[in-house]
Amino acid sequence: MQKFVIVILSILLTLMVLSCHKTTKLSAEEIKPTILSQKQDTQQQVNYSQTKLENKVYLNNEALAKPNDQQIVNFTNGSKPGLNVNVNCPAIAFSAKRVQTTITIENTGDMKLSDVNIRASFTTHYGKPDSIRFISAEGSSFVSDRVATWNIGSLNVREKKKYSVVIFCGGCKHCLKVVVDTAEGIHKQAECCTEWMGCLIKYSLLLECSDTIDSLAVDEETTYAIKVTHHGTLPHHNVKIEVVFPKEISPVSGSGKCIINGQRVTVTPYPILLPGKQIQWYIKAKAISPGDARVKVYLTSGSLEKFRFPPMTEEESTEVKPKQEN
Repeated sequence: MQKFVIVILSILLTLMVLSCHKTTKLSAEEIKPTILSQKQDTQQQVNYSQTKLENKVYLNNEALAKPNDQQIVNFTNGSKPGLNVNVNCPAIAFSAKRVQTTITIENTGDMKLSDVNIRASFTTHYGKPDSIRFISAEGSSFVSDRVATWNIGSLNVREKKKYSVVIFCGGCKHCLKVVVDTAEGIHKQAECCTEWMGCLIKYSLLLECSDTIDSLAVDEETTYAIKVTHHGTLPHHNVKIEVVFPKEISPVSGSGKCIINGQRVTVTPYPILLPGKQIQWYIKAKAISPGDARVKVYLTSGSLEKFRFPPMTEEESTEVKPKQEN
């Protein structure tokens, strides 16, 4: 009997061990897919977040963007820089006189400007470049005969600043050029020109051109009289004349020594024209085709070129009619 009980207990113990082993194995198999599933979900969620970050979409009501992108957004949606530069000066002044010029800058944007620098200098249209100079430049950090600079630091929104500049000139035509730069990348410039009358009086010339016959028919001829009178006080050297004819009229011949090259006539330079004196040239031309023919005359001299005067111009209009049939 005792042996029988031992056998029964052994069988029961074996069944219990087998049952526990099967349960443990099944639990492990069931747990393994669950762990893998959680890992895959986590990986998918990470990839999703990275994709959203690269495309800069909204996640949980927050914008995901790179730092540089965020700066661009702030600049686009924020303030915008702007600057206006103006130079005010008289158009005409007497030579050897002081002239006051005003430089005005204004912040026209909606953001503060920083490191604002102003540079003023001269440009010469005609005349001696060294005949003009700065006498004073209000508030400037540096001023010389030809250049003045200002470093005004910052300029608030809608803030305006004015600077008075005093200039002295011996004559001719010069311009004050102002250039403004800021740390925000703004580069603006303005210019104002003044013509000093003394220079013009000294070298004053009168250029005239007239045709002897106006309103002519095709194949008919007319003569153009070109006259130069010196009303100034200084002599002119190497006075030169060039005449340009339109397609309606063609030059035929000219008085004195002249060169005809197509529609252009160049006269040999006149050596010296004294004050109060006058010189004349005559050019004969023939009508070619109907129309309003405008002949242009250009005058210059060695004296004018020395001071960089632009050529003087004069225009004469001649009406050309169709050829009359007999």
